[in-house]
Amino acid sequence: CFRDHPETIKRRFISVFVVCCIAPIYLKKLVLPSYPEIFEEHTLWQWLGVKVNGLAIAILLPCLLTMILFMGPLMLQYLDGLVPLYLGHIRVVCCRLTPLQTRLYAAYVAACIATCDDGAAPISRGSSSRVSVSPLSAITQLKKLCNRTLAQTFINVHVMFFSVFQFSYTTIFGTYSAFLFLRTGHLAAPFVAHSFCNHMGFPAFNEVLSHRHPKRTFIALSYIVGLLLWIYLMWSATDPMWFANDVYTL
Repeated sequence: CFRDHPETIKRRFISVFVVCCIAPIYLKKLVLPSYPEIFEEHTLWQWLGVKVNGLAIAILLPCLLTMILFMGPLMLQYLDGLVPLYLGHIRVVCCRLTPLQTRLYAAYVAACIATCDDGAAPISRGSSSRVSVSPLSAITQLKKLCNRTLAQTFINVHVMFFSVFQFSYTTIFGTYSAFLFLRTGHLAAPFVAHSFCNHMGFPAFNEVLSHRHPKRTFIALSYIVGLLLWIYLMWSATDPMWFANDVYTL
């Protein structure tokens, strides 16, 4: 089944529900007792990153930090007229929209329906397990590659390239999710970052070329500035002091 098929989504939620029930037991009975000197310092929920203290800032700052990383794609969407649709400042009345805006809005609604599970992907794909064992999410991409290759009589170069690309992309953002969790001590931090990344998707660099100068140069600079700012702010914006994180140290 395809990733957006109802049966596929249902199996995801069932499997992750089982894992979420097992994970706290495994953590409490097998992992934490191995470190008795720190086991009693915090509750099980604090080790899992579920706590109220510092929750609001743990949702806001990681989301803003991730938005900075996507400054280029956000600027591209703004110039394409999609941001007003997100913010709801345009009334959806066909007579007040240009033909291009009407098509964009229709495409936006269709995308929301077709990928409605993306925002909930941190749940349906296991946010806690992905944070703690992020490389495993990338290994699943290699498994998909093996399945696709075995189903064919020859190795499809395009399929192999796409799977290796997904492996690398998933590994990087899985590591970023783990970084946010360890720095903030909140499960909400990687959850919102993961949801935003899934909503944005991989940056469409080819769409930059569809714009003329000086817009093309401005968008390209937004990509570069966003990446540099993200690297510069990564540690200061996730200072454990902001999130009352006394559980994990990184």
